[in-house]
Amino acid sequence: PAAVAPQLFPSLNNFHCQLASFLVLEACVGCFNGCAATMRATYIPEDVQAAVMNLNRVPLNVLVVTGTYVADYAPAQVAFGAVGVAFLMGAALQGALIASISSAAKKTA
Repeated sequence: PAAVAPQLFPSLNNFHCQLASFLVLEACVGCFNGCAATMRATYIPEDVQAAVMNLNRVPLNVLVVTGTYVADYAPAQVAFGAVGVAFLMGAALQGALIASISSAAKKTA
């Protein structure tokens, strides 16, 4: 949400609103890292955890390189819009994972 806010509200062009959006984004990323560590410990067996996590870093690095190129050749709003879309896709995939886990738990219960 914080990454998309500057695109949704053009009035956020002042420094204080942008700083607040950035701080909210950083808080969300910080919360995500804690949740990701909990999910990793819960769902990925420890003996294969390193291999699985390294496989997940490849798409992340592709996104970072793509974002760097977008930032070099596109206006800032397009670059932040692309980051916002990536965050929204991640949220949708996380929601799908939660729904899948919930339905699997109901079937086994």
